Amino acid sequence: MLQVFVPTVIYVLLIGFLGLYVSSAIFIAFFMAWLGKYPLYKIVPVAVLIPVALFFMFEVWFLVPLPKGPLETALGYCLARARQAPAAAAARPGRVTFTQRHAVC
Repeated sequence: MLQVFVPTVIYVLLIGFLGLYVSSAIFIAFFMAWLGKYPLYKIVPVAVLIPVALFFMFEVWFLVPLPKGPLETALGYCLARARQAPAAAAARPGRVTFTQRHAVC
């Protein structure tokens, strides 16, 4: 039981520091290697593509902002959205736009 519980607690704590997507990639890779004993050529694509797919699903398509970390900020995702939010608000007063929802980092 502890071999699943302890890594899950660490994963939840890492979300606050690294963001959901990077933490998820580490969590998936760890479990695939440790419990699944998968080879590296299977671990890397799965650990990268699942968080990327979740990013597009939640952030882009469903417009649900999730916790982001320094990687998203370094890539300019948070800052670009925050800079666009005031202009978008002026264009459509009274409506919450895509960029306003994504201005939260």
